[in-house]
Amino acid sequence: MFPPGAGQDIEKIQDNPELILDHPLGEQLLRRRVTLGQQSSDSEQVFSHTDYWPGNTLWSDGDLVAVVDWESPSTAGRGLDVAYCSMDIRYLGMDKVADRFVDAYREASGDPLPGLTHWESIALCRPMPDIAAWVPAWRSFGRNLTEDQARSRHTEVLEEFLRRTA
Repeated sequence: MFPPGAGQDIEKIQDNPELILDHPLGEQLLRRRVTLGQQSSDSEQVFSHTDYWPGNTLWSDGDLVAVVDWESPSTAGRGLDVAYCSMDIRYLGMDKVADRFVDAYREASGDPLPGLTHWESIALCRPMPDIAAWVPAWRSFGRNLTEDQARSRHTEVLEEFLRRTA
């Protein structure tokens, strides 16, 4: 049996809210996360990766051939992995690609992903207190962001999320 949801990320938020509250928009994000969690009507529970991002995929000739790094699988609504991946793509400044990814997932699965914003709120908490810790992984995949650019981009994505879910 796999644990439900994004266990480690939820525990981090509950056990150490200061990690999120240290961000200037952290309190707004936590409040929004609670509200969205109460409103969430997630899709069926499915097997979830819980660390799905482009760096955990292997491609050959334009085809996805494997998803790697299965150290914390769980069961959750389909939106969990979709939110984690799309937010990571947004952090890299590729909003249109993230939108296409979400749309393609919805089309392929036939699931409108009703709980997506709930999972996005958790995904936005994930790199806190400092997304700069993710920069070395991005650089290893050819994405040359500075730590300051990563921090700025995380804040931009967070601001857009708060506007969109107001």
